[in-house]
Amino acid sequence: MSRIDSIDAIARHLQRDVLMLVFCHGRAIVSLRSEAMHLPWETDPARARLLTWLEQEGIAWQCCLPFLLDGFHEVPYQGHIFIDIPIQSDDARYQRLLARLNNTHEDEVEDGVGLFVMRYATALQNLRCE
Repeated sequence: MSRIDSIDAIARHLQRDVLMLVFCHGRAIVSLRSEAMHLPWETDPARARLLTWLEQEGIAWQCCLPFLLDGFHEVPYQGHIFIDIPIQSDDARYQRLLARLNNTHEDEVEDGVGLFVMRYATALQNLRCE
């Protein structure tokens, strides 16, 4: 796998707020640094279903690392992805993504999947980690 950027580096590069999907492999999301984040992301069925859905919808994505705090310059890849759509209520792709993640059909609910927003202003405060 080639170099993977952190979500804050992506926000700085794009100069906007960005979205990140986090997969906890069927467990509740408690913390981005929890032990659940060290489970095998390669075999996570929720992740595979969502990646297939993103591709079918024509929504671009890329692998990313979490927000890198001071002292954390390198972390192993944990399956997180950056979703390349603007966070705008009138954007059709954004609305489809929210609808997919909030689906109330029991056979399509994705346990252990979290959608996080990396604010551009927050990403700018973290420049020293690069």
